[in-house]
Amino acid sequence: MNEPGERDPLTSLHEQSQEVAGIARQNIEKVMRRGEALDDISDRAENLRSHAVEFDSSSRRLKRKLWWQNIKLWLVLLVIILVIVVVIIIAIVASTKSHGKN
Repeated sequence: MNEPGERDPLTSLHEQSQEVAGIARQNIEKVMRRGEALDDISDRAENLRSHAVEFDSSSRRLKRKLWWQNIKLWLVLLVIILVIVVVIIIAIVASTKSHGKN
């Protein structure tokens, strides 16, 4: 049958099938780890998206708040300038009336 240095074909086939099964297990483990990594990346992406939406709404609120502060500041400055102009006009009119009476 077989010579002393030769291996039995059935044993050789069994060893090859064991090797293929081992490689298949390794590949399955790699695919599972890759799937877990993809799930992790997907979770992180969703988390980032929700933070981006929150940041967008917060920045809009802040922009609106600062815009109103700016408008209020300009209105206060406008009122102060108008008061100063009115005081100057009243002073000029009062000065002209008092010089006209003399």
